[in-house]
Amino acid sequence: MLAAYEAGWQTDAYWLSFSCAGEQGCHRIVDLGIRPAIARFGRTMTIRGIARRLRCSECGGRTIIAQVSADCRGASARDRDGPAPQTLANLA
Repeated sequence: MLAAYEAGWQTDAYWLSFSCAGEQGCHRIVDLGIRPAIARFGRTMTIRGIARRLRCSECGGRTIIAQVSADCRGASARDRDGPAPQTLANLA
């Protein structure tokens, strides 16, 4: 569930990557931050549940693969430079 990533620094250290897959998939990748995902889908939604709801805006494909991506910078770099741009991304 998304609530597992909501605790403190984890919210800005992880984000979700969704890619269009399948035989006819265009392989487009869209990043979605944990905070925007919780705001849009709720704390109890699972990552797999989000992937099942999505449709590719490029080709219309429904085979979406989800992946949790991590910001591999140290805490001091995150504090100095701020969160990774992907953690702020949204579906707009």
